[in-house]
Amino acid sequence: MENSQPSISIYKYWLIFKKRFPLALGIFLFIFILGAVITNLKEPTYRAIAKIKLREINPSSSLTELGKEFGVLSGLTQDSSPITTETEIIRSQPLIEKTIADLQLKDEEGKTLTVEKFLLSLSVREVNSTDILRISYQDADPKRAAEVVNTLVSNYIDNNAQFNRREAVLAREFLQQQLPTTEATLEKLEESILKIQEDNQIVSLEEESASIAISLQQIRQNIAESRAQLANSSSQSGFISSQLGMTSQDALIATAVNQSSSVQQSLTQLQQLESELVDKQSRFTDVNPEIIELKEQILLQKQLLQKQIGNVAGNRGDNLLNNAQLGTIQQELALELVKLEANNIGLAKELEYLTQIEQVQLQRARILPKLRFQLRQLERKLEVSQDSYSLLLNKLQNIQITENQNIGNVRVLANATVPQKPIDSRSANYMASALLGLISAVGAVYILEIMDRSLKTVEDAKQLLRYTSLGIIPEIERAKLPQLPVQNEDSTVPIAIVNHYPTSAISEFYRILHSNLKFLCSDKKINTVVITSSTSGEGKSSIAANLASAMAQVGKKVLLIDANLHSPIQHRIWDIYAEPGLSNFIAEQQALDSVKQQVITNLDLIPSGAIPPSPVTLLDSRRMKSLVDHCATIYDFIIIDSPALNKAADALTLGMMADGVLLTLKPGQVNYSEVKFAQEILEQSGQNILGIVFNGVESQVDSHNYSYHSLEDVPHNVQNIGQTLPSLETNQDGLWDTIARHQQDSYLKEDDYDLDLDKIDHSPIEEIENKVLDLQQDLDQLTKIVHEQEEELLLHEHTVRQIQEQLEVTTSTRERFVLERQLLQEQECQNMLQETLIGQRSNLEKRKQLLLQYQKMLFAKRVGINLKVMTN
Repeated sequence: MENSQPSISIYKYWLIFKKRFPLALGIFLFIFILGAVITNLKEPTYRAIAKIKLREINPSSSLTELGKEFGVLSGLTQDSSPITTETEIIRSQPLIEKTIADLQLKDEEGKTLTVEKFLLSLSVREVNSTDILRISYQDADPKRAAEVVNTLVSNYIDNNAQFNRREAVLAREFLQQQLPTTEATLEKLEESILKIQEDNQIVSLEEESASIAISLQQIRQNIAESRAQLANSSSQSGFISSQLGMTSQDALIATAVNQSSSVQQSLTQLQQLESELVDKQSRFTDVNPEIIELKEQILLQKQLLQKQIGNVAGNRGDNLLNNAQLGTIQQELALELVKLEANNIGLAKELEYLTQIEQVQLQRARILPKLRFQLRQLERKLEVSQDSYSLLLNKLQNIQITENQNIGNVRVLANATVPQKPIDSRSANYMASALLGLISAVGAVYILEIMDRSLKTVEDAKQLLRYTSLGIIPEIERAKLPQLPVQNEDSTVPIAIVNHYPTSAISEFYRILHSNLKFLCSDKKINTVVITSSTSGEGKSSIAANLASAMAQVGKKVLLIDANLHSPIQHRIWDIYAEPGLSNFIAEQQALDSVKQQVITNLDLIPSGAIPPSPVTLLDSRRMKSLVDHCATIYDFIIIDSPALNKAADALTLGMMADGVLLTLKPGQVNYSEVKFAQEILEQSGQNILGIVFNGVESQVDSHNYSYHSLEDVPHNVQNIGQTLPSLETNQDGLWDTIARHQQDSYLKEDDYDLDLDKIDHSPIEEIENKVLDLQQDLDQLTKIVHEQEEELLLHEHTVRQIQEQLEVTTSTRERFVLERQLLQEQECQNMLQETLIGQRSNLEKRKQLLLQYQKMLFAKRVGINLKVMTN
C-alpha cells in the first residue's frame, strides 16, 4: 500500500490540473502563439565573438618588480572578483561611447546609437571559471558585428595600458609628496631621542642601570654597617649612663664642675664642717649653740657651693650638688659617656645621609623603565621611519623608470571574425515559448489552488468539523445519464437519481447513507431529521430527495417536507405543483391531506406552498411543531429540507423540533470560514448534530472520493487482471444489491429494540416462540451478508495488491495511468466496505443480544418465572 502512495499523489496533482485545464490551456496557447509571432517577425541576428585573456605582467617584461604590481588583477575585498571588475570596465560608458564614435554607429532612425541600446546587444562573460573573457555583439549586419567587437577590444586594451601608466604617474607624485614628510618625521624622532638622553644625563640605559644597581648595593651595605655601629655605641652609652645615673649632658657638666678649683675648695670646706658637726653631735645635743652654729655654717656653705656650681653649669647645676666631686673612675666613665654620645650623633647623621642617597638612587632607578619605554618607542618609530624613507626613495627611483613603460595585462586570444550563420533558431524559440507557456500555466494553476480557501477534500472537512461522516455522495455527471426526466433537463434542478436510476452505483451511496443513519437509530430513537448546509448550492435538497427515495424503496413510510420557504426546489425535483403546501397549511389552516402528495410508493411530499414574507415566523409557530409531532406518529421517517445556514435561521428553528440535524457539505463549494460559521451556530443553538454528508465529491479534486468509472480503452495486458477478477462495476452492483435486499427484507423495526416486559409477559408463548424464530432467521441472514461482505473485502484487498505489483513493473505511461485509476477505484470500494462492515458488525452484535434476551424470556415463560423478576 505504501509503494503506491507517490503514484496516487501524482495522479491527484494531475486531476487538479485537469480541473483547471481550460484556464491552463488558454495561458499556454497565448504565450506560445505570442512567442511564435515574435519569432516570425524578428529579423535574423548575427553574433561576432572575440576572446581575451587577463594575465599578470611577466617580470621579465618590466625593468622592476613594481611594473608587475601594476599588472596584477586583485580585488579590494575577499568577495570581489577581478574578472567581474574587468567585465564591468568593458561595459563602461566611456569605452562604449568611444567605440560608437569610432564606428559612427546609428540606430534604425539614423541617430547615433545610445549606450543603452549598445549594451542590449553586447555580452561579456567569463569562460568556465578561467581568466578568459568572451566578448560578443549581436547585429543584423554580420560585418558590423565583427567590427564592433574588434574595436571595443582595441579600445579596452588601450584603456588598460593608459590606466596602468596613469597609476605609475600618480604613484610617483604621491611618493614625491611623501618623502619630505617622512624625512621631517625622521629628524624629529632623532631630536627627541637626543633630548631625552641630555635631560636625564644618560648615554646608555644599560650602563646606567648597572651603575645604579652597584651604587645601591654599596649604599645599603654602608647603611647596615652604620646601623650596627650605632646600635653598639648606643648600648654602651646607655649602660654607662645607667651606672652614673646621669645623662651624657650631665656627665659633661659634672666633669666641668669637678675640675673647678673654687667649687672643689668650697666642697672641701663643706665636707670639713659636716665632719665637725658629726663629731660634736656625738658629744652635744642639737640645742647646743655650737651645733646650731655649725648647721648654719653648713647651710651657708651649701648655698655658696650651689652658687658656684650654678656659675659653672648654668641652669643644670641644681642637680649636680651631690656629684660635685667625682672619683677618678667616675670621671673616666663620664668622659667615655660623652665620647659615646658624640659617636652616636655622628653615626646617626651618617645613617641619615646614606638613606637620602639611597632614596635618590631608587628614584633614579624608578625613572629608568619609563625612559627605556620612551626611548624604545622613539627608536621603533625611528626604525620604521628609516625603513619607510628608504622604501619610498627606492620606489620613487623604480617608478620613475616604470612610468615610461607601456604596461598591460590583456592579451587577445582570438579576434572577432565575420559570422556566416544567424544565431536565431526558430525551433529553439518555439520550444522556449512552449516551455514558458507550460510553466506559466502550471504556475497559474498552483497560484489559484493556493488562493482557493475552499474545503477541497473530504479529509479537510473531517479534520475541521470532527463530525461523524454518514455518507459520501459523488458528483452526478448528467451527460452520462441516459434519458433524463423532463423536469431535470434544466441543469439547475437536482435529479432524484435513486428514483429514476435505482440500480446505478450512485444510488447505492444513498443506500449507504440510509444504512449509516439506521445505525444511529439503533442507539436512540431518531424519527425526524432536518437537512441543511453551510451555504446554498451544496445539494442539500438533492440529498433530502434521494435519501427519502432510498428509505421508501426499502419499505419505510417517509414524509419529505420542503421547508425551504426562501427558494424551494422539491416540487421541481418531483414535478408537482408547489401549492398548496407547507405555508398554506400553517398560515391558512388547511388540512394535512390537502397539502401532502404521494410522489412514489411510501414517500409523501409536502411542498413549500406560497412563499411568505417572513418564513421564520411560520416555521417557529405552534402549528408547525404540531405538524412535526403528529407526522412522527404516522411516518417511519420525516425528512425536512431547510434553507442554508448562511441564508436564514430557519434550520435552527426546525432543528429544535426534530430529533437531529444532518449537515450537507460539498468540497470545493464552501470555504473554511463558512463551514466554521455553520458549526458555531449549530453548536451554540444546542442542535443535535447527527453527522455530515459529503455531496458532489469530484474525482478530479478528491483522491479519496467514492465515484465509479468504467474501464474503457484499457490495453490488453492490463485487462488480464480483469479476466482473473470480477470487474469493479459487477462487484459493486452485486454487493449493493445484496445490501439493499437485506435492508428491505431483514431490518429490525425501530421499536424492536424497546422491550415491553408487561406486554411480552401477557403475550402467548407461541407468539414469543415465533418472534425467536424470526430473530434467528434474521440473524442467520445478516450473518451471511456480513460474511459475504468480508469475502468481498478480501477480494478487493487481493485486487489492490495485484495492481500494485503490476505498477512496479509497468513502464508504459498510458498503462501506468490506467492502473493508477483502477487502483484508486479499488481502494475507494475497499474503504466503503470497511466502513459498512463496521456498522453491520455492530448491528449483528445487537441482534445477537436481542435474540438472547428473547430466548431468556421464552425460557422464563415456559418455567413460569415473572419476566421482571428474571431481568432484575
